[in-house]
Amino acid sequence: MGKITELRTRGKKVELCIDGTLSFSVSVALANRMRLSPGQVLSAEEINHLMETETTERCFDAALRLLKYRPRSRVELKQRLIRHGFCEMSVDKVLKALEERGLIDDRAFAQYWKDNRVRFKPKSARLIRLELKQVGISPELAGAVTELLDEESLAYDAAVRKARVLRSCSEEEFSKRLYNHLQRRGFADAVIRSVLRRLAEVHNANDE
Repeated sequence: MGKITELRTRGKKVELCIDGTLSFSVSVALANRMRLSPGQVLSAEEINHLMETETTERCFDAALRLLKYRPRSRVELKQRLIRHGFCEMSVDKVLKALEERGLIDDRAFAQYWKDNRVRFKPKSARLIRLELKQVGISPELAGAVTELLDEESLAYDAAVRKARVLRSCSEEEFSKRLYNHLQRRGFADAVIRSVLRRLAEVHNANDE
């Protein structure tokens, strides 16, 4: 138990002095919501509640900032928030609130990740599934969002993009570097060779 002897506003924060000692700070919004005022006596439970609420709200704001940059999986967001120094209890409360508001959704995130890779950085379905696993998506969900991907179409798209920067290479060097590029993108040997033949056919047709 303690008495609020002073409230000091510092920007968006309010510092609480309890029994003459600076104890902790809360947001101005929380201070107003709880109607804190000098002379007010707070029980130990009320002080703990204030501190926990302040931490949870800071955690929520941090989560929103991370989500503003790009969508994230539940596991990835939890790991980032814990690395930011928030306790697991606060993080779990925030994640539950975000899920209830539809702000985190692993299925929507997995679809976003797959679409992003297909559009901007084509890779094999296997490699996309591996990436999804690394950010906390279950193997079942990763498999579901990638099951209809066409490996050869993805590989061809990746090859066409890479070919633009290999125009000055000799034919042998071109094929070697393109093969290695597609291999790093996770495509199987048979798919790569099929794509290289297809590119050669297009090149020969353009030369005629």
